[in-house]
Amino acid sequence: MSLRGARSALGRIFPAVRAYTYCTMENKFVVVKFNRRDILSYILYGFVPAILGAAVGIFADTAGYARLKLPPLAVPASAFSAIWGGLFVLSGWASYLVIRDTRAMNVKKFDRSVVAYFISLAMNYLWPFIFFNLGFHLLAALWLLLYCGVCVYFSLRFFKINKNAGLMTIPQLVWILYCLYLNVAILITSL
Repeated sequence: MSLRGARSALGRIFPAVRAYTYCTMENKFVVVKFNRRDILSYILYGFVPAILGAAVGIFADTAGYARLKLPPLAVPASAFSAIWGGLFVLSGWASYLVIRDTRAMNVKKFDRSVVAYFISLAMNYLWPFIFFNLGFHLLAALWLLLYCGVCVYFSLRFFKINKNAGLMTIPQLVWILYCLYLNVAILITSL
């Protein structure tokens, strides 16, 4: 079978599907085509951040978490990677929905909310190095506070473009606030 024949066979198996999504920015339903490229986009936006987060977890000195004086309501160290992995996939899916909907609305420029999302990913990847490797707990708490502000910004922007995408960012905001609580409590008990 030739490459062209394989592509047409895949095209019959995975045809482009028309879906309707409610765009809160334009206050109407818009038609969105879902095709193979969208599946690759979801993999890029959904799973690559989770894989990068796992790599950060490997290179950051997170073994020091057990040696810290932990506050009440502290989760075990093993829970962090599972929770962050799920949150990365969820927020990646939300960013995919926003990119898909802005493309369906024929928005020419890259939306600022997606840029803020990528900035928040970078901030998230740097936090373990500040907290664990460098041991700067005050700077890490301030970093988390700034990170929380960036996440609130892109969450509100996501709500304007796609309500479901905005809802998908709420668990991440709750988890970041919990991490801020842990960071500040560890900072206070280590004084």
